[in-house]
Amino acid sequence: RRQRALCRIAEERMRGLDGWISPTTPDVALPLADYATPEKAAAWIRRGTNDTRPANLFGQCAVSISIPLSDVPLPTGLQIACGGGQDADLLSIAIGIENLVGRSALPDVSQFL
Repeated sequence: RRQRALCRIAEERMRGLDGWISPTTPDVALPLADYATPEKAAAWIRRGTNDTRPANLFGQCAVSISIPLSDVPLPTGLQIACGGGQDADLLSIAIGIENLVGRSALPDVSQFL
């Protein structure tokens, strides 16, 4: 019941807004070697998903887009959230932001092939 009430509150607060943005994670991506143990990976998951939980809790749709930064080798994510069922609007906003800031270079994944 509380979750449904929170969804209604979020829907009311979103009236007149196209969406909201936030960091996808609290940190930039780290090298894979930093997750060498299951404990390290689990710790990152606990910390790294904090910013994505509100959209899930409020029944909203959300997407994370990669934002290129010149001073770090890996991109950071920008989360965009819109009201539930507004997927087309969300994707339009995401494409608009990508067109403004550019796309990050694809990471080198050759070591995984």
